[in-house]
Amino acid sequence: MNFSAERSREIMSLTTHKMPIARCIAAVAALMAIGMATSEAQAAPIGYSLELSGNANVPTFTLTNQSVSAQITSFTFTIGDGTRNFDSVVFQGGTDTTTGVTALNTPDSNSSGGLRSNIIDIDFGDFDPTEAAIFEADVDIGNSIENYRTVFFNNGAASNSLLTVFFADGAETTTLSMTLPDGNASNTTFSFSQSGNLGGTAVPEPASLGLLGAALAGLGVGLRKKRARSA
Repeated sequence: MNFSAERSREIMSLTTHKMPIARCIAAVAALMAIGMATSEAQAAPIGYSLELSGNANVPTFTLTNQSVSAQITSFTFTIGDGTRNFDSVVFQGGTDTTTGVTALNTPDSNSSGGLRSNIIDIDFGDFDPTEAAIFEADVDIGNSIENYRTVFFNNGAASNSLLTVFFADGAETTTLSMTLPDGNASNTTFSFSQSGNLGGTAVPEPASLGLLGAALAGLGVGLRKKRARSA
């Protein structure tokens, strides 16, 4: 919520005219509360967690929507070393239906060849908060088995893998993206997460705070004048 300069002048006018100081303070406090509540409502928290586990050649991806109200609409995961590829992606336990997968763009689900790509690219149509998409991805070089722990990260001069999660809540859209850090290649499970806000920040805008500050300063002037007349 933005407070206009005209609204601030009205508030300051109240401090030096008929409205008692206590009522002016209450009025400004109420306006500030409304502004903060509106801003927070527009800044719905979003987030995800991604766990990699299981077989070294065919790891299991568990992507969980940790948002308050936003859906996950798309997920991409890019291997930094372009000589490596995903042979296939296969969803587990019907989570492709739960999360409403609308397209497995790359690679395909054919584990015997077919469309290979260094990018997993999936579109979702009903991936709600608290839901998880679970799938296995076969990691190869050509058709030779590779270990994801030294392909996604810990892979020398090649870039570590990049993941991006796309969110939407009504007309508002946001993306969260991260490059995976190196990890202990002997680990059997790796967990990553990010959070943010959809459609704004969870604090009032600086301009609004400035105008509110001016109004409060006016209240202070009015209070001092009243005390001076009473002395």
